Amino acid sequence: MTYPGRATEETYMCGQPLVSIVLPTYNGSRYLAEAVESVIAQSYTNWELIIVDDASTDRTPEIIAAYAAKDARIHTVRHPSNRRLPGALNTGFEAARGEYLTWTSDDNLYRPAAIADMVAFLQSHAEVGLVYADCSAIDDRGRTAGMFYTAEPEFLPFGNPVGACFLYPSRVRDQVGK
Repeated sequence: MTYPGRATEETYMCGQPLVSIVLPTYNGSRYLAEAVESVIAQSYTNWELIIVDDASTDRTPEIIAAYAAKDARIHTVRHPSNRRLPGALNTGFEAARGEYLTWTSDDNLYRPAAIADMVAFLQSHAEVGLVYADCSAIDDRGRTAGMFYTAEPEFLPFGNPVGACFLYPSRVRDQVGK
């Protein structure tokens, strides 16, 4: 299903809907390359990565430029002054064109089938407005340091059970408002 104003010729490349992944970063050079590599390594290939550089002063702009030059699915926006996380997310989602949306951090890594698994679930359950998954906590050397187990949806009124690995249809954003 497509939604007005969202479909493009890329939207159904290979019959797969476009997934927009927003990655806000501020001075994230330490782990940024690994985070981007985990997106590039996805088994699901019809994605766009929107990296929002929130006025970084470290090597972040150079890392972003190198990846954007290598992969046309990577789009970049740079803020001239730091707008903090909410501002960077708003900028990223304003540029997002996908039927499915998510965001990640510069110190998060996706497992190779994370996006494919979540898209498959949403495609087979059209009534669902959000899918999320358990994730592993990793240390500064990339070793698993524990698990973050998500809670059931009925816990939403009491806190955030979603965690760092999630995906939702753009229609949810459109219904809730930007």
